[in-house]
Amino acid sequence: MPTADEAIITAPAVVERPVRPRPPRRHRLEEDPPPPIRAYSVDQIEAEHPGTKGRMRTWIKRADAGDPEFAWLKFCVIRVARSVLIDDVRFRDSLHQRTAIPAAPSRRSVSAQKSARAGKKGKAVQNEMRRRSDPARRT
Repeated sequence: MPTADEAIITAPAVVERPVRPRPPRRHRLEEDPPPPIRAYSVDQIEAEHPGTKGRMRTWIKRADAGDPEFAWLKFCVIRVARSVLIDDVRFRDSLHQRTAIPAAPSRRSVSAQKSARAGKKGKAVQNEMRRRSDPARRT
């Protein structure tokens, strides 16, 4: 019969692998938080953007009514109870995108524009000729 020393030697050795502790999982908003919202009242936005003075409330009403030209404004409006606030970051981005859109081409043809200009110039010349030729108008 084997002795205690021999039994220890012949017994299979248990090897424990070290377990690395996992780093604590963080929520994605903790890793990359969204930028803070800068919410302003309509009066504050109008003061900051003078081109919108007196128009913002009408624009918001048109956006609420479903006007497709003002659909971009729906993403900027924040409603809290009866208060209407506007997210300044989204408003600036949307407004700059809207103003970056090139103007639509003229509906009038090039020949019509030339003839309209010529007609205006022609009328001015005709009036001058009448003034010069009319003896009653001479001074």
